[in-house]
Order: sequence, then structure tokens, then C-alpha cells
Amino acid sequence: MSTDLTLTEDTAGELFWQWSLQLYGHSDVKDRLLILQNRYQYDVNIVLWCLWTAVMGWRLQDDDVASITATVDDMANYVVRRIREIRVYITTPKAHFPDRPLRLLRDHLLTSELMGEKMIQERLARETVQRLGTPNAKDWAMDALASLHFNLVSERQPLAWLSAQNPSHETPHTLFAGVVAAAQQEPAHDG
Repeated sequence: MSTDLTLTEDTAGELFWQWSLQLYGHSDVKDRLLILQNRYQYDVNIVLWCLWTAVMGWRLQDDDVASITATVDDMANYVVRRIREIRVYITTPKAHFPDRPLRLLRDHLLTSELMGEKMIQERLARETVQRLGTPNAKDWAMDALASLHFNLVSERQPLAWLSAQNPSHETPHTLFAGVVAAAQQEPAHDG
């Protein structure tokens, strides 16, 4: 995927956001990320950040992941996640409330949710550049680096998904591997 902007604290956020939108354009990527979010409680922005930092060439350490992701925890948990919960709740018809105003409200909530997600991604990117400077692991294979980053994030995940009754064989790691594979191809906006 193309990264035409010069990487600085000021440009990193927009670069990450545009890269994410491009990758999310793959329907299989969107599906995998939503499964990671809805079934396994992963934050999609953090998952994308794991991959983006690998694509850019940073090698994250455990303390980098802890420090950088901590800067967005409150916004993710108290704003974006709650907006998403409300948006999802009003997706189904509600007795005594007309559909049109509910759809309008849902659209406004989606706009707010995306604005919050962009703010999170901008913060993650800015914090990454501030903390790590110039990418430092260009000699690593991108997929190996992405897996390392995802493992570091996964170690911080609540283990509720282990007990989830999931007839599928899709684990968080196999889902992420599919996202990594898509990132290694040219983007296809099929949805």
C-alpha cells in the first residue's frame, strides 16, 4: 500500500487513517476486523495500528504497546465504544419510534463514531512517532513484525474469548493473518 506522505508527528495520523481506509476497503478485511471486534473484543484501531506499524517498519516492544495504547484507552472505552453500542442498539426497529428518525440518528452516530476512531488513530500514530522516531526495523519481514505486534496486543486482551462457544476455527491470530495477507496486496475497494 502506498505511503506517499513524509512521516512526521503532524502527518502520521492522516497517513495511518488513509492507509486504514484503503485496507478496510477489502470486504474480507472488514469482515475479519469486525469478527475480531465483535466476537473477541479487540479494538479495530489497535489491530490496524499493529499492522500499520509493521508496514512502516517499527519494531514495537511490550512497553511501547502499553505506553502508546494507554493514551487512547479512555477515548476508545468511554466514547467510541459507547457510541457504537448505541448505534448498534438502534439498528433494529424500536416500538413506537418511527424508522426514519432512527435511521437519521444512526447515521449521525456513525459519523461521530468514525470521528472518534480517526482521533484515536491520529493519537496512536503521533505517539508512535514521538516515542519511536524513525521506523527502525526495515530488515524484518512485515508479516513477522505484524504478528509480533499482534501478539503483544493479544497478551493484553481479556481472555473471555477463550470460553466463547465458537464452532468456527477462526482464532484471533488466523483472522489477523488474513488481514496481513490483504495488506500485502494492492487494495481493492469492493464494498
